[in-house]
Amino acid sequence: MPFLYDFDNGVIRAHKKRRPETFFIDDYTGLKYFVQNEMPAFIEETGYKSVIFDTGGTLLDDTITPWLISQNAKNGNLQGGLSQSGWGVLSIEFDWLIKAHQALGLDVILICHEKQGEDSRIGLDVKGGSKGIIHRSSDLIGNLYYEGKNRILTFGPKQGYILKDSAELGSTVLPHVDTVKFDSFFANLIDRTKNYMSALTDAQKAFLEQVETIKARLLEVETFQELEALRGDTGTLPETVQAMLRAPFAARFAAIYSDANFEGLQTVEDFNDILPSLANEVPNLPDYKNEVFKRLLVTAKKQEVAYDKTDKKFLNLVLQ
Repeated sequence: MPFLYDFDNGVIRAHKKRRPETFFIDDYTGLKYFVQNEMPAFIEETGYKSVIFDTGGTLLDDTITPWLISQNAKNGNLQGGLSQSGWGVLSIEFDWLIKAHQALGLDVILICHEKQGEDSRIGLDVKGGSKGIIHRSSDLIGNLYYEGKNRILTFGPKQGYILKDSAELGSTVLPHVDTVKFDSFFANLIDRTKNYMSALTDAQKAFLEQVETIKARLLEVETFQELEALRGDTGTLPETVQAMLRAPFAARFAAIYSDANFEGLQTVEDFNDILPSLANEVPNLPDYKNEVFKRLLVTAKKQEVAYDKTDKKFLNLVLQ
């Protein structure tokens, strides 16, 4: 059985016979101290092989994020969230946290709620940038749902869901919590994933490393000039690699553009006035305009402003 970091008292909903040793976390300073100073001895003494973070959203958005802003005001923005550079620091801190556990031989499991996104797809219930951080770091992202009386755990494909199945596990029935099969169910999934990924050829591993290296460099990009320079560096990479990087490049451009142009938008007029700029300033590259417009819609929703697809203009939600 793993041990558990509980960030929102979720363990009380777990089956009494299956509740693991639990650390209740209410601030990141304490967790970071434990990981740096006490966890190695704890793992050596207990022999744990895995750890659960419940939930991933609370860990990233409500625990690490406030700590980062308290450490450096530049990590925050005027709305109380993370700045563009702050998202990069969050990614670095999250990577450190996960790798610190993995270095002690622990497999890491994140539990997240699900939420329907702006594009109507179901994904993780975490803030925008946190989704990418978790997705990039994970080998598997599954969805648990009921089908009749059975609980099904699927890693994809599933229509309308954002999942990840690096080991081609597909879907499987989750055994009942009171059965012997449940005892080793998740350990078996982890072992199957490790065996599958260790069997990758050197060429496949090099391919994936290229993609992850560029994605990591993207997190450090803060200006359009840096973004274009990095995109130029990818021009000699295989087309398959370039194809996998198009969406991350578009997302990073949208993040930089929105930070520079959307923070001051408040009224319907503000949002309608910026529409011509989007058409003229955003490069006509795959997904760039779509990603920027998605961020504009999110910003508008916070100001109770909606976009009318028929008239192609923004309207005040309160007046509708």
